[in-house]
Amino acid sequence: MSLFDQPLAQLSSALFTSDEKLRADVRAYIFEDINKILTPGIVVGVYLLGSMAGRQYGDSSDVDINLIFREGFDIEGSKKYVKSKNERMLPGTSHPINYHLQNYGIMTWEGAEYPVYDLVRDVWAVPPKLYKDIRDPREEFRNEITYAKLYAKSLNHKHDKLKMYEDLEKGRKDAYYFGWGTPRESQQNILYKYMEKLIKK
Repeated sequence: MSLFDQPLAQLSSALFTSDEKLRADVRAYIFEDINKILTPGIVVGVYLLGSMAGRQYGDSSDVDINLIFREGFDIEGSKKYVKSKNERMLPGTSHPINYHLQNYGIMTWEGAEYPVYDLVRDVWAVPPKLYKDIRDPREEFRNEITYAKLYAKSLNHKHDKLKMYEDLEKGRKDAYYFGWGTPRESQQNILYKYMEKLIKK
């Protein structure tokens, strides 16, 4: 989820109904889209994660979908093709869809700090936190954000910022891949998110 977006009382109406169930048309579109991109039957798990699954999202936040391949299928041959299909808008919204591939594994989500919606079972695997339980990110990450601002100011040229952005992207991916601490709260991820906003701005 976006570290800097303010928490909202409601989930995104672009994805969810008022009773916090994934909209049937969104679910149907995602399954149809997956079957167009990949051979039907090789995906056994479909999970919505990230900012759009929770209460910290923006007008253009990504719809992040994790796809779990059937046992015995290797994701490597499909990564490049699927990546080329990412960043297309969910119809009728300003939210791009991004598919992330995973080899087969039993998904328990034990100890997950973020919400996860299981599209196959059409239920929450990990429900989103209540609005009252989400801390203001400006307070929660005050020190990290201050450091990120100072760090960004020390880079004099746009080229330096872009190079650092690329290096940070690798660092945050390593944090997620190896599971160091809580990856989304790692310094690499906080710096990356701040640089991302800075560069887009």
